[in-house]
Amino acid sequence: MYLANMVAIARNEANTEIKESRQNKENKYEYQANVNTIIGSLREEFAEAVFSSPLKRTLKINRIMNEIKRSVVSVRPDDGKTPINNNSRKVKYRHNKRSNL
Repeated sequence: MYLANMVAIARNEANTEIKESRQNKENKYEYQANVNTIIGSLREEFAEAVFSSPLKRTLKINRIMNEIKRSVVSVRPDDGKTPINNNSRKVKYRHNKRSNL
């Protein structure tokens, strides 16, 4: 539970800094922090950072935040026209796409 809260806090901070850094750029899509990278980096390095000395703690947390800010993904809007589940097994004649008659 604590990791989930830390991921949410890190994501919000990273997203605000990503928006500030990309404000003047004219990109096609908006960008946000990659949540999978946030979870992985916090899970691997955050416990070590918390239990270290205060100087090392700030350095490690800053390194984690820089890693999170570098891993961005674009937010692509869904047009709603593509089918979500195109299951070919539900088609009437799925093997050869035509009837046997």
